[in-house]
Amino acid sequence: MTKNATVKCPNCKEVFKVDDSVYSNIVKQVRDQQFQEEVSNRLAIAENEKTSAVEIAEQKLINNYQKQLADKQREIEVLTQKSKSELIQELSKKDEAINSLEATLDKIDAEKQLELSNAVKSIEKERDQLVNNLNAKDTEMELKEKSLKEDFRRELEHVAKDVKLKEEEIVRLKD
Repeated sequence: MTKNATVKCPNCKEVFKVDDSVYSNIVKQVRDQQFQEEVSNRLAIAENEKTSAVEIAEQKLINNYQKQLADKQREIEVLTQKSKSELIQELSKKDEAINSLEATLDKIDAEKQLELSNAVKSIEKERDQLVNNLNAKDTEMELKEKSLKEDFRRELEHVAKDVKLKEEEIVRLKD
């Protein structure tokens, strides 16, 4: 460029004469300003991209953690259901065992009641037999006693007759 150059102002359209060093400074300022604007724009774009990338990464992490949380929740529900069903099965088995034992106890109790009833009936029958035997013996004794009394009375009458006959004979022989 030459030592004196003219520059036209873009705003007011006025033409200025400038020398090379001033012209270089102006060009440098314009370039520096454009460079700064470009750098600022690129930094802003980079910052926006970085923010977007961080937000996307955060969203991916959140989605991943939510998926893992949902998977773990399903596992917990499956284990809980399995645990509940196993517990229900165990309780069912215990109830069946209790019912079986109660039925066995009822059966044993019924058998014991039957045995006791049979034993009581047997003892009552034996007692009744003994009472009947005792009554029969009493009746027999009474009959024997009556028979003995009757025999004794007859014997007495017979002896009394013999005594009377002998007394009569003694009286007759004395006469």
